[in-house]
Amino acid sequence: MKYLSRYIVLIVAFLGLTTVLPSLYRVAFADYKPHRSVTFSPVVDDFFYVSVEKNVGVTYTDAAGNEYSKIDYYHAKPFLYARNLVRWGTYPTLIAGKYIPADEVSKNLYFFGIRPKRVDIELNRIPLYPLYESSGEFTQLEIPNDLFRISGRMEFISGMTRGVDSEKSELFTSALTKAGFSFPAQGIFGNTNFKKPYDFGYFAEDAKGDIFHIKQLHGKPFVRNTNKPAGADFEYISVSEDYANPSYGVFVTESGDVYRLEKNGYEYKRFDVGQIDVREQYLRVFGDPLYTYVTVRDKDKTEMYVFHKDDTLYKKHIIEEVSSLSPFFEAGYDAVFPFTLRTFEPKAFKHHLYLEPSERVGLAVMFSAVLAMLYAGIMMFRRKSMKMAAADSIFVLIGGLIPFVLLLLMGSERRR
Repeated sequence: MKYLSRYIVLIVAFLGLTTVLPSLYRVAFADYKPHRSVTFSPVVDDFFYVSVEKNVGVTYTDAAGNEYSKIDYYHAKPFLYARNLVRWGTYPTLIAGKYIPADEVSKNLYFFGIRPKRVDIELNRIPLYPLYESSGEFTQLEIPNDLFRISGRMEFISGMTRGVDSEKSELFTSALTKAGFSFPAQGIFGNTNFKKPYDFGYFAEDAKGDIFHIKQLHGKPFVRNTNKPAGADFEYISVSEDYANPSYGVFVTESGDVYRLEKNGYEYKRFDVGQIDVREQYLRVFGDPLYTYVTVRDKDKTEMYVFHKDDTLYKKHIIEEVSSLSPFFEAGYDAVFPFTLRTFEPKAFKHHLYLEPSERVGLAVMFSAVLAMLYAGIMMFRRKSMKMAAADSIFVLIGGLIPFVLLLLMGSERRR
């Protein structure tokens, strides 16, 4: 029994330290690396780096390495900083050979994107949603007093009575049925936050995988089959409630293809940005009067795509992300910590405890094997119980440095 309690204590201590020590290691041995973001200038017709450097501040350089002042950078990005240029009286007459008045810029400027953390929240939320009035009389959205769900039918749950509003449920269920919706819904996507300027409703995936647009207009249901492209099985939909944006948002398939759904005619158009993983990659879409920019970023690299308004690719740029650890300490991290205890598993969209293996498994195994042999040698020198030393060495072989130190501190029985 005492041996069992000994190993229970060891395992609990190991798991606790595996949660804390990897983060402390990165803090202790991290080198400051300047943060770089990539943008595009229609004036210079080239990509820009905006870097935040220690003891230097923000610097602006183009892809050729030429450095710009903040004022010069603002002039290189006339759409983004139109108001400043107008105030200074330097807003350009022509941009990329085209006349675009400053007062027209805001009508064609929009941002939206996908964050892995937000994806996790939305895919694991309780399936109850507020349906706002999309054609309300007021400039601000009014919070409805009910929530809806789509299971065997579309039901509205009243917040006052906590019961089902049968009349409203029947009205919307009938509209869905007439539009060809097959119950139950596999997924419902939309912006539930009432602090938004407009409401475009929700996009629901029915039992057959078709995507339907659902919203409320003057208290009546609006339902439309968006006629998704053949073979496009959507995993995630991000809605952009911005009138300047010509599309309803981005639709990402299970294979990682990125589409947008045009408001005009409900036409799906594919962004030629390869395949993305919404669990681990950030996607950002920015539009101005001349181009549409798509940025895809993860821990390894940032890719920026510049598209003409006809969706043809104009330019593409890739920058490699730099680790905060030097190559030596990065290798040391992977060797010292064969496992790291995590609470969220991106590939499964689940919150649970699991051990994430080292990115250099071979190096970690070699280092742990050396520690295991060293531990066995120390136990032999100290004339400890070889049976227990063998079991402890296996623990060190599996866990690496942390159990090695814990076992040395805890000690072992002497040989009898």
